[in-house]
Amino acid sequence: MENMIKAKVIIELLDELKYPVLSSFSSQELGKLNAVDLEALNAVSAADISSIIDGFLANVDDRKQARTQAEAAAPKVETPIIKTEPQKIEEKPSEPAKDLTAAQKIQLQPPQLIACILDRVTNDQRKDILSKLPEDKKQLVEAIEVEKIPISEQVIQVIMNELELSPQ
Repeated sequence: MENMIKAKVIIELLDELKYPVLSSFSSQELGKLNAVDLEALNAVSAADISSIIDGFLANVDDRKQARTQAEAAAPKVETPIIKTEPQKIEEKPSEPAKDLTAAQKIQLQPPQLIACILDRVTNDQRKDILSKLPEDKKQLVEAIEVEKIPISEQVIQVIMNELELSPQ
């Protein structure tokens, strides 16, 4: 499969995040990407999309490992230690955002994300989360139909870990 088709598929899967990515492209790169025939894009099967995503994620992992190895192999530069007198630091009360419970963190999320999370937790967790939502947000979340795509599983898992939830 042509690399430009693969690139177009990945960009399209980014949803609203694609615009910052596209803004970093040169006009020549945008021209190449826009030249991809929509018929060719429509001909891509679900298996092909899954394969593209797997290849993309593997490539990202390989680049991360290469960067980590390069950083580990780079000579360490020692910076001189400058002695200064200690300054008095005023203690501030802890910020409320850092001390939020998982339920409070979830309430701050957009309804679409809450719907995705509810789709992947146990029934008890689902009832608990829904009971803590305001009624209007609860109705909005329950009305959202969650569509599962291969990349969403990994993204939602990262978010669930951040919100301190375990999957079903």
